[in-house]
Amino acid sequence: MTNAWSSGVVLATSPAGHYPGLPTANGTPPDSDGPVRSGSATTILSLFVTSAIVAIGAAAPSFVPALDRLASTAHMGAAVEAQGAPMTAMPAAVRAADFHSRWLDQSAPASVPGGETTILTVRFRNTGTASWVRGVVGQQANLGVLGDGALVAADWPTPDRAAVQTEAVVPPGGIGTFSFALRAPMSPGSYRLDVRPVIDGTTWMEHEGVYVSMTSQGMVTPGGVLGQLFRSTTVPASTVLFIVAMVALVLLALFLVATAARTRRPQSLASVSSR
Repeated sequence: MTNAWSSGVVLATSPAGHYPGLPTANGTPPDSDGPVRSGSATTILSLFVTSAIVAIGAAAPSFVPALDRLASTAHMGAAVEAQGAPMTAMPAAVRAADFHSRWLDQSAPASVPGGETTILTVRFRNTGTASWVRGVVGQQANLGVLGDGALVAADWPTPDRAAVQTEAVVPPGGIGTFSFALRAPMSPGSYRLDVRPVIDGTTWMEHEGVYVSMTSQGMVTPGGVLGQLFRSTTVPASTVLFIVAMVALVLLALFLVATAARTRRPQSLASVSSR
């Protein structure tokens, strides 16, 4: 055997049942040695089998090593724990061939000022025979990122997992929703993020070339405030131009009135002095 044992190996009783003196109903407490590499030994403490078993003529149990819980990989646990939910082991009956997906729809490309975030959503249909179950290792569907997404990542579960499924359970034929945030870089331009659904610890699902895109408007400077107003306002551009023209006319009228007042004032003073 080449795999290492993590802490959590127990001696299970055979046949199963309660035996006097055992700390648990069907075995001993787990080992306390931590990870045990192939070829190394581990100690399982607190094996208290009393002589009462033999005294009453009962069959003494035999003991075999058993894994008390399923070990998890970094991706299998991190995306779950990032959501604040306890992690559950994957049922043994689940197979990689049971998981398939097909792209359904997604958010339109976003245009965002530099440094600000936007929420995008991608939805996939479960075309496999197994349900996607949030919080269960090896059955939870995550939205994997192909390539480097660090430039636009914003509060993702892990650096290369943009989101986990929103629904508690997505049965075969159901729709899984993945919503995530993108932060626009300060440099203006278009940015593309390639994504693909994955059941971490089990298998990647179909690669259909799905991607989301975002345009960064860059840093908004004082000179670009008016342009930003035109881009973000819901008022028609013609109305905004009319308002700006009217304001300009009012300012021009005030300027002409002030100029006329200044030119008339010296003449009145001259007439007073001539008298």
